[in-house]
Amino acid sequence: MLWAGLPAYGQQPHTPQANPEAIVTAGDARFTVLTDRLIRMEWDNDQTFEDRATLVFINRDLEAPDYKV
Repeated sequence: MLWAGLPAYGQQPHTPQANPEAIVTAGDARFTVLTDRLIRMEWDNDQTFEDRATLVFINRDLEAPDYKV
């Protein structure tokens, strides 16, 4: 049943690019603080990171939670 709803899911308005205040880049790694308990981690030797929506987070432009680097 999940797959039956995917076309409508993809048509919902979304902002997949994260709030810049929630992003930390270090060398070839990028970390996005999505919530106070969830961090998205990416690695790319060319620093070409993925900003498209996923099934879990179609909107990453959220208020940046408090965090320390």
